[in-house]
Amino acid sequence: MRKNLLSRRIAGVAAGVALAAVAGTAALATESAPAEYGVNGPATGGPVISSSPSANPTGGPVYPPSSSPTWSPQPTGEPSSSPTWSPYPTSPPSPSTQPTWTAGPQPSASATWTAPAPAPAGAFKLTVLPLELKRENGRYDGRLSVTVRNTSNAAHEANVRFTVPRGFRLLGTDPSDICMGAYEQVNCIVPGGVVKAGETRSFAVKVMSYAGYDEATRYAIGGKAELTSGNARAEAAFPIVLRGNAYQLKKYVPASQPDVVVSPVTMTMTRNADGSFAGVAKVTVTYKNDAPNDGAVISIVTPAGIVNAGPATPTGPCMPDCSITGYQPLVAGQTVTYGVKFTAPAGTAAGAKTGEVSLRSHYAGQDLTDLTPADNKAVLTITVP
Repeated sequence: MRKNLLSRRIAGVAAGVALAAVAGTAALATESAPAEYGVNGPATGGPVISSSPSANPTGGPVYPPSSSPTWSPQPTGEPSSSPTWSPYPTSPPSPSTQPTWTAGPQPSASATWTAPAPAPAGAFKLTVLPLELKRENGRYDGRLSVTVRNTSNAAHEANVRFTVPRGFRLLGTDPSDICMGAYEQVNCIVPGGVVKAGETRSFAVKVMSYAGYDEATRYAIGGKAELTSGNARAEAAFPIVLRGNAYQLKKYVPASQPDVVVSPVTMTMTRNADGSFAGVAKVTVTYKNDAPNDGAVISIVTPAGIVNAGPATPTGPCMPDCSITGYQPLVAGQTVTYGVKFTAPAGTAAGAKTGEVSLRSHYAGQDLTDLTPADNKAVLTITVP
């Protein structure tokens, strides 16, 4: 019951508030402005509220305004009171207002790099033993033993130039290091780099010969080693021996012109399951003397109706001629067999077809004139079954 009484009191208060609001609105609607406000605004300069605005005699603002406000663009000049923009200064900031950078400590004159003094005269000693070549795997090979000693009180690099007579070939140092040149003369850095003061260092130079087998022991003169390092110079000559099995001794004189021979080539092709034909022709080349060389190159004129399919065991690119040794030297008496593939399409007429194989030896990038050029060519016969 008390709850219902409270609810009725709240409803009554709300109704009274609503009636008062309606009555107040009606009174405002019928109330006239006081006389001291003049037409529609205060005489003391307060705001004028009117549907037909007029100027306020006392200088106060008029609302609504007599005319709409107009828009004008931003003035092109900078206002006097606004901060002005200036480009980034081209000169460094003043040291008085900005922190300055100071370089770190500079190296003194004593810290600069100075090239080491060249080796003085007599700073190196050079010792070379006689060179002996023995026949192994069909070729005479040997190792020249070299010893270099730095007798000065400072470390120095050194180069040694090696020279061998005709008929021999220098193949580099062991341990390996940089060598310039080829064939009968090379200039090599002493392996291992700088030779320390008082150090003795030994190494070997690999050497081969184009010579063929001989029962006698042969010798040659003209081997020389020349060391240079700054002002230091040292030389040593060495003889060369081709060790034989007999006690006979003779001087070794190599041939002046190469003599290479190619044998006639014959091959019978095999018929494949699809009716085509294929086979490998074996070209046999013999180097008959010991003239210096870089191997031999063959050229092939292929019989009509047959296709040259390239080397069976490539030793290098054929453009179109092929090096049968990959530009490695041949020695006297060495025989090399080089396989070349040939094919023929199905329906090729049976019978023997002929072409030609020719060859030439070369050395240091130059073709050589053969001692007997007539045997530098041979007939190539390919038989189709």
